[in-house]
Amino acid sequence: MRARIPAATSAAAVTLTALLVPTLPAQAAGRPAVIGHRGYTGSGCTENTTCAFRAALARGADAVEMDVRFTRTGYPVIMHDPTVNRTTRGSGKVSSMTLTRFLKLRTNDGGHPPTLAQALYAVRSKGGWALVELKTAPTSKQLARFDTKVKKSGLARSRIVVQSFSAKAAWTAKRDGYRAARLLTYATTASWTWTYHAIGVPYTKITKGGVAKEHKHGTDVYAYTVDDPSAWRSLAGKNVDAIVSNRSPALVRAAVG
Repeated sequence: MRARIPAATSAAAVTLTALLVPTLPAQAAGRPAVIGHRGYTGSGCTENTTCAFRAALARGADAVEMDVRFTRTGYPVIMHDPTVNRTTRGSGKVSSMTLTRFLKLRTNDGGHPPTLAQALYAVRSKGGWALVELKTAPTSKQLARFDTKVKKSGLARSRIVVQSFSAKAAWTAKRDGYRAARLLTYATTASWTWTYHAIGVPYTKITKGGVAKEHKHGTDVYAYTVDDPSAWRSLAGKNVDAIVSNRSPALVRAAVG
């Protein structure tokens, strides 16, 4: 992955906060980063758990993707869906729960869904970096708690990219000093994308020319969610910066070199 300060339309548009954000660890020359989507569940771990994150990193992932929601009391926790019904033995909306209730849940593999601090600590312990998706735009209180838990985890901001489909959420993270990625459901090289550290694009919509244009303006391109082995090498040839996959990271790495 290229280490860049996000491009801006003018020098004045580059904020002091953005300039102070450290760069991500460089990837091996010519190889996109391999990112475990919600960790790796092929080992029997439930998605978005410390078990799944450690499993992905142990199998060669450079990073793991995780989903953040906020409890009723404003604490950031790891859960993809609005409710806990699918991946735990409990039920109910995350946004309606206290942190205490959330921590008592059991995941389908018998573990517990983690807090943001626990998830990032697991990533730090394995030497990886984190692609953190905000499922909702945080309030000022939620953002303050988010920052506190990032600090508590010990994982440096230089090893975190915050992404979202929500423009408001991505811009909130960017203004707060994180490297921000905007998730898209389509392909574009419009100038507004150049203000982000990266864009996430459905892998079937990525072209080599589109990637080159984003790179020209300092923006990385992440391909998601790529479970087709025939696409891995093709995407590497298009010079994408990262491949997000549910498959074994070892298989993806072997395919992209």
